[in-house]
Amino acid sequence: MIVKNIGLPSDPDDFEQQRDHSSYGVEARFYDQGHAHRLCNAGAQCPLPLCIESAKDGSLSICMTRLPGLSCAGGAGKAEVQAALSWLARLHSMYWGNERADDAVRTGLHAQGCYWNLDARRLELARTPTEGLEGRLRLAASAVHTRLKADSLQTICHGDPKDANIIGVGDGSVGFCDFQWTGKAPPTKDLAYCLACGADSLTFEEESCYLEHYHRELTICLNAQGDRVPNFDH
Repeated sequence: MIVKNIGLPSDPDDFEQQRDHSSYGVEARFYDQGHAHRLCNAGAQCPLPLCIESAKDGSLSICMTRLPGLSCAGGAGKAEVQAALSWLARLHSMYWGNERADDAVRTGLHAQGCYWNLDARRLELARTPTEGLEGRLRLAASAVHTRLKADSLQTICHGDPKDANIIGVGDGSVGFCDFQWTGKAPPTKDLAYCLACGADSLTFEEESCYLEHYHRELTICLNAQGDRVPNFDH
């Protein structure tokens, strides 16, 4: 098993400490509200809760099962990346559309999901250099953030699908752990972060092959539950 004991922030006025502490509350609710069991029942492996305790002072304890296998930290191979994209397709399909995503948010998940959600990363944005490529990205960040929030394709995203959170559990399959940043967002957030962090440097053709694999897996899941499948070029 794995036990996370989360104490109180050392500085109650520190925004970053409060933000990160709050994210553990989201993870606790992810387990406590049955989302982990739903994922496992759908074939998307993740830890299962054993005990969730929340003290009156705000401290938390999360006790969960441990996934068998090894973390893909340091870079996942092609088979692991494809398996991770299949896992994400199962997650995304379960909460596909605003209605399902909003229902999940009401159970305590982030209203704006993902680790690099700009609403929660204004301090990081302010620290970004103002020159060169980073400067141009800084200028575009707010517009990109607004566009993603308005995207017609909304679901619940894992939120932090980096290689360190992907566990190779054998037989070519993977599981995911760490659900601190799980919440509502377009699936492209998970896909971009997974490919940027989980795979080695990719050519355009390799990226396209991975995205086509994800779309095939998503199509199977959405068709099975009677949902309209978005075009690959959407």
